[in-house]
Amino acid sequence: MNDLRNSAVNIDTTGMPDEVVAQYQNAIDRLNGKSIYDGYTGLTGDWSIKTAQLESDASASEALVKQAQGERDSIAGVLLDEEAANIMTYTQMYQANAQVISTAQQLFDVTLSMFR
Repeated sequence: MNDLRNSAVNIDTTGMPDEVVAQYQNAIDRLNGKSIYDGYTGLTGDWSIKTAQLESDASASEALVKQAQGERDSIAGVLLDEEAANIMTYTQMYQANAQVISTAQQLFDVTLSMFR
C-alpha cells in the first residue's frame, strides 16, 4: 500500500490521527475493494487520460476543419486575375456588338433612303 505521507497525491496528514490516515488506505467494499486513496488516484488518472484524449480529438478536429475550409476556399475562391481578364473580354465583345448594331443601323438607314 502507498503511504499517504509520502504519496504523489500530497495529502496533508499533519494533525490527523494514525487511525484516520489508515482509513484512507483500508479497502472499502463499495469501492470494489479499493481504498479511498486508490479510488482517488484512479479517478484522477482516468480524468487525466480522458482529458488528454479529448484534447487530442479537439486538435484533430481543428485540423480537419482547417483542411475542409482550405479545400472549400480553393474550389469557391475567386481569382482576381481571371475575373479581370473575363471583364476585359466581355467589354471587347460588347463594344464589337455595339459596332455591328451601329453598322446595321447605318445600312438600314441607307436602304430606306434609297426608296424615298
